[in-house]
Amino acid sequence: MKILFMTNESLENPKRGTPIRICNFIKQMQRFNKVVVFSNGNAPGFVKNFHPQPNVSFISKLLYFRNFIIRENIDWVITATDMAISLPVFLKILTGIKIAVDLHGLYAMEMYEQGHMSKLKSYLLQKKINYFLHFYDIIFTVSKKLKYYYKFLNKQIEVVYGGVTESEFYSGEVVAPEIFTIGYTGNAKPYQGIDALLKVVSKIKKDGSFPFRLNMIMSSGRGEIEDTLKKLDLFDSTDLNFKVSHEDVPALIAKSSVLVLARPSLHMTEYAYPSKLPEYLATGIPVVTTRVGPVNELFRDSGCMIIIEPETVEEGLEKALVKLQSMRKEDREAIGQKAIGFVRENLMWNLLGQKINKCLEKV
Repeated sequence: MKILFMTNESLENPKRGTPIRICNFIKQMQRFNKVVVFSNGNAPGFVKNFHPQPNVSFISKLLYFRNFIIRENIDWVITATDMAISLPVFLKILTGIKIAVDLHGLYAMEMYEQGHMSKLKSYLLQKKINYFLHFYDIIFTVSKKLKYYYKFLNKQIEVVYGGVTESEFYSGEVVAPEIFTIGYTGNAKPYQGIDALLKVVSKIKKDGSFPFRLNMIMSSGRGEIEDTLKKLDLFDSTDLNFKVSHEDVPALIAKSSVLVLARPSLHMTEYAYPSKLPEYLATGIPVVTTRVGPVNELFRDSGCMIIIEPETVEEGLEKALVKLQSMRKEDREAIGQKAIGFVRENLMWNLLGQKINKCLEKV
């Protein structure tokens, strides 16, 4: 099949969850199809057929893509996220092309919860999104919860969780830290749960529960995070790394004894997928996370991580860290090996890609 994939994201050097997922999604479709990619920024190295998004009006863009679809005999138009779902619908009306979208969460609610949009504007945007989703031939979602949210709008909805590639399994020598080291990767935004993590480790330090270091790999927020660490008397106990390439993250993560992802329960976390979670699990280092989003549906009985409740996140996280710190090294390694096994059986992108391609063939 010939697929036209369009996105407003830049895929040139992905560091965030959304562009990383889009890149893996495209790579999997390329295994069995010819994929033409239109995106912002420069061409990513893995894409053979790349075009920059035309910087023209909506009508001009619509006519441009209509002509492209007809000229190139395109079978599918696919996009990602609910930010750009209207254009494929109009292309379907003009050309009869099949269309698909990969939804990563509830964008309208996320904008409201982050203070970027009023409640009324968020409500109206969600209504617009709901309307356009009726026209799609297939919708991919990152969780069952997001699928159920939209189930009355479209019957063709398939869940494709986020995964990892072989390169994300750390193959270097793992040297256990001399001191118990608590790892975190991401940004300094509250929805990532960094505030709860820092409060808990600050309390552990004040109480003298056990010695530790923080291993933080941050994508942004240097000034903010440094100020917070100083206020909590954690700056001298922290190794800070900023703007690390995605390929270099596993080696830095491997210096941790435990990895923490303590997201709070919000619309933007309950309906989204924590892309860092499978990456954490692939390291073989014990993981502590909250029962938020797809965590329960995916990992409830797996025994490959410690799951804490978002309502009592600080209390639960402190207990989990104390428990892991007091564990024998062999017992922590057993949890990590179980996590690696789960990821290899369920969350490898080559397995997820098989489902994507089968769904497209079936429609």
